[in-house]
Amino acid sequence: MAAADVCRLTDAARYLRRGDVTVLVTAGAVSAPVREAAMSAGVMLVDSERLAWWADVRRRD
Repeated sequence: MAAADVCRLTDAARYLRRGDVTVLVTAGAVSAPVREAAMSAGVMLVDSERLAWWADVRRRD
């Protein structure tokens, strides 16, 4: 995965205008450029192993 992939996801989410949050579920650790691109685009990165926990926390908010 590259930082450009995060940008494409963000563009697609904006185009579709769906959801309150854009989430990218990863299979593991991501590189620093990907993390930086996600932060600057407002994309939440969630490891697949922690997805259920993250969804539960979001439901409670």
